[in-house]
Amino acid sequence: MTDQQTPPPPPVETTPPVVVQPASDSRLEQLLAEWSAKKPQLDALKAEVDTLSKSIKAETMRAAPEGSPEAIVRSPFLDLPLRVYPRTEWRLDAKAMKAEDPQTYVKWARSSTSWRMESVK
Repeated sequence: MTDQQTPPPPPVETTPPVVVQPASDSRLEQLLAEWSAKKPQLDALKAEVDTLSKSIKAETMRAAPEGSPEAIVRSPFLDLPLRVYPRTEWRLDAKAMKAEDPQTYVKWARSSTSWRMESVK
């Protein structure tokens, strides 16, 4: 291993996942039934709200005087006014850093684990 290479990751055990079949009328079965019914509705609403948000931002900035750094939108349809403003974020390009300076990447990289839930095909 040269100074420019990242150490290999530790071996990962490949234990197959456990299959859980909820008991009839169990709390898990009830939750799954409710989730299954609401998930498609939520996905559709998220897409609709995202489209509305993008359109509201664009229309607000068209309605604001040119060069305005931000705008406050008031409407009888809103419980609270909306603030529309630009926000710049900085993100680290981990892939480029790992390729160009692997020692720094290894020094600052942190591992985190969280539970995910997704449909299996």
